[in-house]
Amino acid sequence: MKYIRKVTALVLAIIFCAAIIIGLGVIYSVKNVNVEFIDYTGEHAEDFARTKENLNKLKGSGMLFLSEGDAVENLSDKSSLAVASFERIYPCTVNIVIKERIECFVSRADGVVYVYDEDGAFMRHEMTEGEYLNPADNSPDIEVRGENTDMLTVDEYKNVGSLLKSFKASFGALRKLVDGVIVYSSLSSANVVLRSGVSIVVSDWEQGQAEKMQAVYDCYKSLSDGQKTDKDGKITVVGGSAGAQPAARYGVVR
Repeated sequence: MKYIRKVTALVLAIIFCAAIIIGLGVIYSVKNVNVEFIDYTGEHAEDFARTKENLNKLKGSGMLFLSEGDAVENLSDKSSLAVASFERIYPCTVNIVIKERIECFVSRADGVVYVYDEDGAFMRHEMTEGEYLNPADNSPDIEVRGENTDMLTVDEYKNVGSLLKSFKASFGALRKLVDGVIVYSSLSSANVVLRSGVSIVVSDWEQGQAEKMQAVYDCYKSLSDGQKTDKDGKITVVGGSAGAQPAARYGVVR
C-alpha cells in the first residue's frame, strides 16, 4: 500500500507540474512581435518582408520557451540577414532586431576565397584566382591570415571581427584604411596593416580591443604624413589589463 501511495503521489505531482507549465504557457504567450530592421544597402527588402511574416508566426508561442534560436530559424535568408538582438518583454511581447549582414573581410586558401561579415561569421566561399572585390562597392575587402596558415579558427575570426569593429569605431572608417590583418596565434597578437603603409601591432589582441584601438588612434593622429606612409613604421599597443590604460607608441623597424 505504501508503494501505491508513493506512485499515486508522484503521478499527482507530475500532473500538477504539467498543469502549472501549461497554465504559464497560456498566460505568458506571445501576443506582440515587434520587428526592427537595420538595412544598410536597401537590397534585401523582400528578404526583410518575408522574415517579418515568418516572425509573426511566433504569436501564440510560449514566452518561457522562446529563444533567439527561434528568431534565427525564421530568417528568410541566413546568408544575408542576422539577428542583432532578441528581447522578451513579459508578459506577452518580443522585440527582435534583424540586420543586414555586411561583407567585411576574406581569407584565401587553395584558390578559394572565404568571405566573412563584420561579426567575423562565415558568409560564403567563392572560387577566384585574382583580386577579390567587394560586390557592394567594387573595392577590395580586408585580407586576413595567420602567421603560418591561410585559415584561422572560428573564434579567431570572431575576434578579428571584434577588433575591426573597434578600429572602425575609433578611426571612423574601415576597409578604405585597412589592407589586411595577420594573426600571430603563438604570440597572442595581431598585426593590422594599413593601406597607407604603417602597421599596428596589438598585443593580447583578444582583450580590451576598444581601449587599445582608441590609444592607437590617438597615437596615429599625432603622426606626420611621412610617418603614416612609412611601410617600416609600426604603432605598438600594449597593456590594458587589470584596469591599466593601454599605451601606444610609434617606431620604425628597418
